Amino acid sequence: MFRRLVIAGYALMAFGMTTAAQAQDTWVLLGSKSINTSGKANDDSIDVSGAKGNYKAVRLVNKQGGIELNNVEVVYAGAASHNERRPINLNANDRTRPID
Repeated sequence: MFRRLVIAGYALMAFGMTTAAQAQDTWVLLGSKSINTSGKANDDSIDVSGAKGNYKAVRLVNKQGGIELNNVEVVYAGAASHNERRPINLNANDRTRPID
């Protein structure tokens, strides 16, 4: 399966809110989406613009099935963006490394 997922906003999981008082970093769910795995390449996005706060990193989590990604684009408030262009294979219950 070949999938390309374009993440709009922050992404699926965000690594801890950045506050000086926080003793330990935690992962926070910002949004989720079921994607089409029909067999043809497609673009999908997860809009998490409603998530408030500042975050250090994001990562994607796959709950079931297999997904092959070749580009993850994180679009920040103010239209700045970051592209993670590399092959990412996620099996069921896999997650990406943190994307800063």
